[in-house]
Amino acid sequence: EALNGGEGAEYKLIYEDKDGDWMLVGDVPWEMFMESCRRLRIMKRSEAKDFAILQTRDFLKGTLKDDN
Repeated sequence: EALNGGEGAEYKLIYEDKDGDWMLVGDVPWEMFMESCRRLRIMKRSEAKDFAILQTRDFLKGTLKDDN
């Protein structure tokens, strides 16, 4: 139950896709997940939230670099 993926879940599943990006399990359709998943991690919800913020920041930095 702690890993059921709901809002109250204590843990979150994340995965690394073939491009090296980390995503929350369930963000893409199953077929796409199966084709692109390279590695799975179980993270505490609080860590996954911080991880998502870091990933977004890094993505935005890359986007801004491409614009210059």
